[in-house]
Amino acid sequence: MASTGIAASFGVAGYRGDLEDLFRRADRALYKAKSWGKNRVARDTEEGQGSR
Repeated sequence: MASTGIAASFGVAGYRGDLEDLFRRADRALYKAKSWGKNRVARDTEEGQGSR
């Protein structure tokens, strides 16, 4: 039986009272994590740049 691997990347952002802003920042962090490769987590920072 063949094994199946799972990879996951996550974008994390803190809630600041505006849901639309939260989703935009989390999405931006997710794409930053994906650009770093598989199995990565990036968080949104004040400057809008993801960090590890």
